[in-house]
Amino acid sequence: MRGRDGELRLSLLGHLGELRGRLMKAGIAVVILAGLSLAFARELFHVLVLPILNALPEGQRSLVQTSAIEEINTFIKVGIYAGVFLSAPVILAQLWGFVAPGLYANERRMAVPFVGAGTACFVAGVVFCYFAVLPPAFEFLLQPEDMRARVTDLRLAEGAVDDAARLLRVGDLAGAERMLDEADRQLESLPASAGGRQAILARLERIAPLFDAAGGRVTQGSPGAAALSSAIVAGHEARALAFEGAIRKAADQLSLAERELGVAFSLGIGGEDGARTQALAGRQAASIARLAAAGEQHALDDWTRPMLSMREQLNLVLVLLLAFGLIFEIPVIFALLAALGIIDGTELTKARRYALVGIVFVAALITPTGDPFNLALMAVPMVLCYEIGIVAAKLIARRRKAREAEALAA
Repeated sequence: MRGRDGELRLSLLGHLGELRGRLMKAGIAVVILAGLSLAFARELFHVLVLPILNALPEGQRSLVQTSAIEEINTFIKVGIYAGVFLSAPVILAQLWGFVAPGLYANERRMAVPFVGAGTACFVAGVVFCYFAVLPPAFEFLLQPEDMRARVTDLRLAEGAVDDAARLLRVGDLAGAERMLDEADRQLESLPASAGGRQAILARLERIAPLFDAAGGRVTQGSPGAAALSSAIVAGHEARALAFEGAIRKAADQLSLAERELGVAFSLGIGGEDGARTQALAGRQAASIARLAAAGEQHALDDWTRPMLSMREQLNLVLVLLLAFGLIFEIPVIFALLAALGIIDGTELTKARRYALVGIVFVAALITPTGDPFNLALMAVPMVLCYEIGIVAAKLIARRRKAREAEALAA
């Protein structure tokens, strides 16, 4: 039988044979590109799971393997999916070649735009998912909101205390005072522990630079040198007592070290500045103690530790990337269906309300979190792609009907 433009229309077996040939060509492209991607599977895997690693707490940014062969199986899967991803233009070209005989000659010239648009939309969906969806989704999953806020406050307080220490060492008393005020504001809302061994050690670590700073300001044989020596001895005793488990005695020795350190600063500088420096050193010691106690309490409250396997996290990331890649293909699919005369866009407009409900339902199933923000990140692009698809389908259907009318008139 003859079809459009006088070309022979294939039989059912002919169509199946052509479909098999095109599937084989697409499969060969996938195999070749997957084989090439295996050489870079480790690097690709690291890039894919980077949003997960960045969302994990510091010191825990690693994935585990639950079997001896999980790592190599994961890398093979990465290579296969990379092959599929890189073969997208070939797959789309074969798809277009299969449906092209059902189109008019002028419509077949849309092959390059179709393949280009389909590839661009798929890549755009993957990029949008990787940069806009995965980071907030995994932060929500792996770091509870209250813990994220507490970590932020702790980091700001730590920075302010460290800046105050540096300013105090160089003699900028006004700047040190401002930083200590900032640290106090950040520490006000943070719960603090009674102070255990880790808090004692954290305090010692933070006042250690002040010993050197005080040593540069006092002279040998002066009262300031004696106070500094007393502070150093008390600091060593505090460390030893902390490791022995005598926390209360260690805290007393540490407080003595901090007081003597302030005295050493005061005697080393002298005058009104010396008294002010001593007062600021005491404030800094108190801020360091509060910061150490808050950090220890945070460690006690944040008692769960994620142990994420390579296979499961890769599957989750790939599903989301593939889902968004396909979502962004919606306009291209609608345009193809309109070019084939299957739809003209009016059906899509009438079904909009049902499509919106379905989109929200699908987005809720795919989204790994239950919060509205991440649900919107999934649903809004789907709605936009649906609306763009309606516009594209109507435009193509209108041009198609115009050509058919011209053909009938001739």
